[in-house]
Amino acid sequence: EKKINFKDIRFNLEIDSLIINEKKFSNSSIQIKKTDDLFSSMDLNLMGDNDFHKVSIQDQSDKKKFVMESNYIPSLLKIFDIDLNISRGSLKVEGEKYYNSNEYKGLIAGNDIVFNDAPFFANFFSIFSLEGLTQKLKDGGIIFKEFNAGYKLSNEKLTLVDSLLKGSELGIQFDTVTGMEDDYFMMNGSIIPAYTIN
Repeated sequence: EKKINFKDIRFNLEIDSLIINEKKFSNSSIQIKKTDDLFSSMDLNLMGDNDFHKVSIQDQSDKKKFVMESNYIPSLLKIFDIDLNISRGSLKVEGEKYYNSNEYKGLIAGNDIVFNDAPFFANFFSIFSLEGLTQKLKDGGIIFKEFNAGYKLSNEKLTLVDSLLKGSELGIQFDTVTGMEDDYFMMNGSIIPAYTIN
């Protein structure tokens, strides 16, 4: 509940049982090193009953390598107390930053992401594919088989470029800029109905 503003931190935990936002993890580890207000290394492994979430920042020759991986997006979002109404899916984010730069660049990839409470037209288009209809009958929502994007993260600004969220019944192509310090958000793109046919 208190704001921590330490510029230098070394934090190591080996945990048998950890609960974050009502989500239980066992045999997990957290290792964080922050130097001059920047994360110089990180190794975070959270192991649930059927899910895992990993984050690492490691030195690699003349750059830093960043990897975030989760086999279950809803649980990952719950850790950060975010609700995007996603009921399943996996995600992997990889990036790198050269030592003379403050910018991480990399790729984001996701699979089998199901959004619940999609707008009417998204739900309408999804019933025209076998996979979309199966998903409707199973547990609702609209399924996107793949998500791919390039990203840049620097100075509290996140930019996604050439993003494509695609399922057999719907595709969404977009670019976005998010200012995390001042809550700025801008997006433009296209919605492609009946993606496989079109």
